[in-house]
Parts: sequence; C-alpha cells; structure tokens
Amino acid sequence: KQASVHTAIGLQRMNRAYGHIYVNFGEPIPSANYKPLALANGKLPKPAVAKFQNDVTDALIRLVTLTPVNVFALVASEALAGDYDRPIRIRELTEPAQRVISESRNKGVNVSGDLLYDSGSQLEMALQRAADKLVWRGGLERSESCHKVSEPRLIGYYAKHIRPSLKAVGVR
Repeated sequence: KQASVHTAIGLQRMNRAYGHIYVNFGEPIPSANYKPLALANGKLPKPAVAKFQNDVTDALIRLVTLTPVNVFALVASEALAGDYDRPIRIRELTEPAQRVISESRNKGVNVSGDLLYDSGSQLEMALQRAADKLVWRGGLERSESCHKVSEPRLIGYYAKHIRPSLKAVGVR
C-alpha cells in the first residue's frame, strides 16, 4: 500500500516537471485524479490514498486471469490442508472448484475460457488437464485413479499466485 502511495507522489512530481504521466495497468490511471496526495500535517490524506489504492487494486485484478492450474492448486492445497501424503482425486476438487470459479466470475475476475463449462464433466476434464500440466512440471505424481503432491512448493506457488487477487475482490 505504502509503495503505491509513494509511486503516486513521485508521478505527481513528474507531472509537474514533464506534463501528463500515466501509470498503465491495462487502462491508463492518471495520477492527477488523486490530488492531493501531498503530505498534510505530515500525513497523507486518507480519502485520496484509499481511492488510489482501490483503483490500482481493481486495475491489477482485471489483469489477472484465473487458470485451471491456479484453480486446481488452490482447491487441492485447501483440500489436503498440509497432508501432502494423502492422494487426491479430481472428483473431490470439482465442487470447490465450481464455487471458486462462480464467485470469481460474479466478482469480475477474468476467468480462463478453459474454465467456462456447461457441465461438471467438462470442469473435471479441465481440472484433469491442469493436473497433467502439474505432473509434467513435477508438482504432482499420477497413480491409477488419483494424484499425489510430489512438490508442495510448486502447488503452493500456483495457489498463492491467485489467492491475493481473489481475496481482494472478496472471493472466499
């Protein structure tokens, strides 16, 4: 948060020196919209800071795309709750994955076209493809009817990558 405010203050100084400066997170965000972000009595004015932080957060969220690998890693890590020795089946991930995808779509998060499905079986296929990618990357091992986490840090990386964006818009 504080870094974004200092960035805005620096951009406002550059605006005065060089003309209009924009920060681009997909769509331009003119720093002039956040006046005054100057110190008043040694403090930053809260309404301007809050508006800037909300706009930057919204812009960043619009850039993030929820992918099948992110969804698989997120719901698998929650289902396993640290017990990475336990096998996991795609079917046990389908319902929590549906919730994450539905909430994300309702909150305006970009959702990969691979997750836009008409039936549970299509979602299972998307989760299976995500699991296949994680097997190829060394994060999962496949057995006959289930998967087992072989590299918890890799699964955690994909889950943690999307979690802040989802949390910022109130998903889960």
